[in-house]
Amino acid sequence: MIALVVLSLFSASLYAQETVPIRCATDEHHAHKMQDPVFANKFRAIQRHVREQLQDRTPS
Repeated sequence: MIALVVLSLFSASLYAQETVPIRCATDEHHAHKMQDPVFANKFRAIQRHVREQLQDRTPS
């Protein structure tokens, strides 16, 4: 009986290690979107605007 429990726990831990972790694909998606020149230009313009706004802020 104990051997059966130990064997079932061991086999469950082996199976758990075979699963592929789920990861975020944001970087790949963004790289794909940046291939579109219209998107890339708008994205860079927004980045430039935000950077300028941050530089113009005066510390309080």
